[in-house]
Amino acid sequence: MEGKQTALFDERFLESFTGTGIVSEPKIAIIELIANSWDAGASKVEIKWPNESDNSFFIRDNGHGMSESEFDKRFRKLAYNRQRDQGIYAEIPRENSFISKRLAFGKNGKGRFAGFCFGPSFFVKTWKKNNEVTVKVFKGNEGEIFFQKIDSKEGVTGHGTMVYADNAKIPIISANLIKREIGMRFLTDPNFEVAIDGEKITFLDIPEKNIKEFILTVEGFGEVKLIAIDTLSTDKTTHQHGM
Repeated sequence: MEGKQTALFDERFLESFTGTGIVSEPKIAIIELIANSWDAGASKVEIKWPNESDNSFFIRDNGHGMSESEFDKRFRKLAYNRQRDQGIYAEIPRENSFISKRLAFGKNGKGRFAGFCFGPSFFVKTWKKNNEVTVKVFKGNEGEIFFQKIDSKEGVTGHGTMVYADNAKIPIISANLIKREIGMRFLTDPNFEVAIDGEKITFLDIPEKNIKEFILTVEGFGEVKLIAIDTLSTDKTTHQHGM
């Protein structure tokens, strides 16, 4: 072997790197993608869930978005150290300043590849400071991960990120069941709204067995109702469980 050579990849590399659930289980994948929106300081997240009549998929937020250079640093870099480069709290856009301080989920950026759960390739469109870039993310025949810039625009208003797949795999879990899973994890902050297929997720989407109510008496104030949400299972979003 002569000269410099790059690493070789087995077709199992992605699952080995991310863990099998992120790229194969729709529930885990969508939770990871929503967590990315949370970390981006979004206040609203819209999801289009694939079904038999329309198998397109997308998740779109109004978080901080990324410039092209930030995309290269934060999305393309494997094992990106989020806590070192961005801190342990979510990066809140100025327009979303009504959002209180949030503890971020992300640590190493593995959740960004959850788009592969919906197909062999997906697209990332992200916009910030009047500029937008769209990148196709896809796998090679030997397990490599490729990034191909598809489009860029100037004069774009606002900020945010959209992950989408035009010909997504139909998940075995329905949109109604996904509402329940999302609701149990992301309804603790009233400044974070998630809608799926145009319907905002509310406490009514959570099964009664996962909700407990408590009445506490606070001296000098009165009675306070606490609502405790428990998924009855453990996952990466555990710090979202609670009151």
